Amino acid sequence: MLMLLWTFLAGVLASIVSGMAGGGGGLISAPFFILIGLPPQVAVATTKFGSLGLTLGSIAKFRKTEYVRKDYVIYLSVLSVVAAFIGSNLLLVTNNAFIEKLVGVTMLIALPFIFMKDKGLVSSKPKNFQEVIGYVSYFVVLILQAAFGAGVGMLLTVVMINLLGLTALESNATRRIPGFLLASISLGVYMFSGAVYYSYGLAMLAGMLIGGYIGTHIAIKKGNKFVKIIYAIVVAILGIKFVIG
Repeated sequence: MLMLLWTFLAGVLASIVSGMAGGGGGLISAPFFILIGLPPQVAVATTKFGSLGLTLGSIAKFRKTEYVRKDYVIYLSVLSVVAAFIGSNLLLVTNNAFIEKLVGVTMLIALPFIFMKDKGLVSSKPKNFQEVIGYVSYFVVLILQAAFGAGVGMLLTVVMINLLGLTALESNATRRIPGFLLASISLGVYMFSGAVYYSYGLAMLAGMLIGGYIGTHIAIKKGNKFVKIIYAIVVAILGIKFVIG
């Protein structure tokens, strides 16, 4: 019972971070599950179960704001459905050590672009070629997120800000519905394969539902500049963590 309480609290903390920054909570939740003895694949799968709470909490807070870019939601949702099937099956057969280092290097390379004057603060219309590259990059990152979880989703925000031209809050809000589809379909594959620890997953889901709502509320209240700073900090921490292991 005590371990379920700790799992709930870890979910609250992880989703507050993710709700504010648009991702990164997996750096807390997946290692937490590994720390208490779950195998890495089960840890990622059970975290995905809990992340349903995060997306629902964030959607509940964002749904009445102007930050959800509906012109992107449908396209990103379709990509999420396809990527979920590919990535979730990869989790069950792949070692993720190399992928983590690759993601870490990519994050650190992308970090300077975050500090460009208007990036993440003012939305812009991408050029056609840039938009195509953005969608392709988003799809690749979605596959990695479904397969390897912890922190990889932050790259989605990198793509949405730098290639699709969204603000920090727009990227945070717009990716939540596609994220819910990704998590739901991936979870279905994990459940079918017996990779989910349900009692911990439910405790994590409850914590993330609350934390996601709180983190998103803070992000909306503080605005794009605050979200951009938190986002940059989380990207730097995740990038270094992935590179050094």
